[in-house]
Amino acid sequence: VFLVLIRNVYSSLGGEPRAAADGDETAMDVAIRKALRKVSGCKASAAEVREMLRKLAYEHHAASVKAFTSEKVARLIEEPAMLETWNRFVEEEHLPTIKIVTAPDAAGNGGEFQFAHLSFQEYFAATAINRRLTRLPALGTCRLYSREA
Repeated sequence: VFLVLIRNVYSSLGGEPRAAADGDETAMDVAIRKALRKVSGCKASAAEVREMLRKLAYEHHAASVKAFTSEKVARLIEEPAMLETWNRFVEEEHLPTIKIVTAPDAAGNGGEFQFAHLSFQEYFAATAINRRLTRLPALGTCRLYSREA
C-alpha cells in the first residue's frame, strides 16, 4: 500500500512513474467496464464505480476489516443511483474486484462481501488516500536527508 501511495503522490507531482500508475488504473478499469457490460440496465460510468470501490476499500482498510455486509455498504454509499448500481451488481453476481462470501436474502439483507484479493482493497484504499492528499493545499517541502553526508 505504501509503495502505491508513494508512486501515486510522486506521479501527481509530475514524477516519472505515471505510466505504471496509469497501467494499474487501466487494468482496474477493464475489470470495471467488463462488469458494467455484463449487468443489464446499469447506467453508471467506470469512474463512478471506481469511486464507489475507493470508498468501500478506504473505509474497510482503515478499520482493518476485510469482510463487509450489505447493510454497511448501504450506509457508505449514500448516493441512491450508486446504491442501485451496487444492487444490480449483486443481483447479477458481477461485482468488479469484489467477491460474494454470503449471498444476501431476497430483500437484499444479510449479504457478506470482500475484495477478491487484499491487494485490490489496498490499491483502492491507497488511491483514495492519494486523491485526498492531492486535494490538500501545498504545505511546502521538507528535507529528508542531508546533502552533506
